[in-house]
Amino acid sequence: MPPRTRARNCFGYGLCCGRCAKPKGIIQRGRCTLYTSSSLLMVDGELFSLMLCAFGAHYVEIMLNAIGSGRAQFTKAFPLMGLVCKNISTLVVRADQTCEAMWWTGSLCNGHVRKLQAWWRARLARRLAVAMALHPRLGAASPLGGLTEDVLRLVIRA
Repeated sequence: MPPRTRARNCFGYGLCCGRCAKPKGIIQRGRCTLYTSSSLLMVDGELFSLMLCAFGAHYVEIMLNAIGSGRAQFTKAFPLMGLVCKNISTLVVRADQTCEAMWWTGSLCNGHVRKLQAWWRARLARRLAVAMALHPRLGAASPLGGLTEDVLRLVIRA
């Protein structure tokens, strides 16, 4: 096994040597988007909650470029820990002409996230409507303007 040397990136020893910081924010590459704070990956409208994955900056770049360019392979869905999952993998040729397999395992979560988004949008719309009705200029003609605070709380919670 070669000794670890101080390198500027993950390619010093293998592809992911643990020296890279986790990238932050939302990263888009081609047909995929990675939401780093929540470990969610959207590929062609399919949302994965990433688990069992490496998040070093170079590892992420390689995986996103492979997915975005169509070089990544997706397995068929399989059960893992009670979830429906897929593996996303790619092969990378290293500087010493050897290949290394890289992969992420992600559980499919389209339905859960869409339900949460619909619930949030419904709540947000209701609260925005009440806030606009209570505004002096926007809600001047609104019947909600004459309601007491207790009744307004019931309207918002309904």
